[in-house]
Amino acid sequence: MSKFARKLVTCMGVLGVLVGAGVCFAQEKAAQPETAVAAKPAKVELPAVVADAVKAAFPEMKIGEVRTREIMRGTKVFIVALEKGDLKKEATVTEAGVVMSVSTPIKVAELPKAVADAVAKAAEGAAIAQASKIETLVGRGMAKLEKPRVGFTVVLTKDGKTAQARVSEDGANVRVGEWKEQAPETKKPAEKPATPEAVK
Repeated sequence: MSKFARKLVTCMGVLGVLVGAGVCFAQEKAAQPETAVAAKPAKVELPAVVADAVKAAFPEMKIGEVRTREIMRGTKVFIVALEKGDLKKEATVTEAGVVMSVSTPIKVAELPKAVADAVAKAAEGAAIAQASKIETLVGRGMAKLEKPRVGFTVVLTKDGKTAQARVSEDGANVRVGEWKEQAPETKKPAEKPATPEAVK
């Protein structure tokens, strides 16, 4: 058998293993009952430096659920839910205790007209289900900005699918994410259509 033939056989063998593994995984997944409930994620404990930073920045707000996420070359951050009565926020904080950004849910009607117009143009026919105001507090190198940079995120729905869009405060920059099938249990009427007329 030639050297080329031996390499070809080896490659085909590896490919067969990968395909076989994929088939096994698919069969195992298909065998699972559709009503299976996903395991509840483990509770995330805030390191003292992060907890202290959050309490200093939001002294009157109560810390709720905490999640973690990796950003920028594996940097770990904590997403901290905060609340005080009806007021709710989410703070993104680094392991070093730097508050990077703050997200505040808002009513769709509270979106600036420039933002609503930009969304309507970028996602024609879609409706806005949720909206949040994002205040970015740091720039490059985690240097604190003199003034927070404001932007908005909106959750869009259209034809049974959903996507998230990020919009700058002036509406000049719009990024619409990937459209995905909407889970049946999350389907609900959107608050407002994504049209300029929806925002006064």
